[in-house]
Amino acid sequence: MAQSVCRVRISRLSASGGFSEVDDEVAREVDVELHIGSVDRVYLGTSPHRLLELALGYALTHKIGVDEQGISISGERIFMYSARKVEGTCRFPGKDVGLAADLLFKIFDDVMRRAELFRRTGCFHVAAIATLDGEIVELVEDVSRHCALYKAIGGAYRKGIDFGRSIAVLSSRASRSIVECIANVCIPIAIFRGAPTLEAVEVARKRDLTLIAHVRGSRANVYSGIERIRLCEAP
Repeated sequence: MAQSVCRVRISRLSASGGFSEVDDEVAREVDVELHIGSVDRVYLGTSPHRLLELALGYALTHKIGVDEQGISISGERIFMYSARKVEGTCRFPGKDVGLAADLLFKIFDDVMRRAELFRRTGCFHVAAIATLDGEIVELVEDVSRHCALYKAIGGAYRKGIDFGRSIAVLSSRASRSIVECIANVCIPIAIFRGAPTLEAVEVARKRDLTLIAHVRGSRANVYSGIERIRLCEAP
């Protein structure tokens, strides 16, 4: 697959008037065909990298059973031959699984600091999977916020990460569909830079997901599952 960023010659306009010719870095996107079994087909606009993780993450978050050996990639087409629907919902861990408030902000800052492609182009979303002790085990930047999440989950799955003791961190807003995807793999805590929709909050509360959003500096809003947040004790 092609690289995710390329350079183009542009004209830059200044407020004081006039143009200057400069090189700019811009993101690339491709339309990937995801073939699910022999019937279903999904089109995903995504950055042209980590397509195996994309397929695995899509399958996991949409309750599709498939293993890595059952996935074939040909150019921008992905085939999941042995795909099958998985019934039922996973069970979230109890409230004994928690996250210290100060560590929450540290993890979020670490993820945003590593978002190199966003800083270079302003065109990427970042999604990461971290452990409860703050280790970032998978981080992906993609032009699609959904595909960034799929790839991060797919990559973490390949590493054998226990999703029930993990955290999802995203630079995007919290939409209903993204919150559902996170809940479908039983990740108990999700942190978003942007704000959530009402429907996302409702899904999080129904599924017992701790939803933290609108993170700004050392402040954040907790929309559900506050029991999993451990406050720092005063000295």
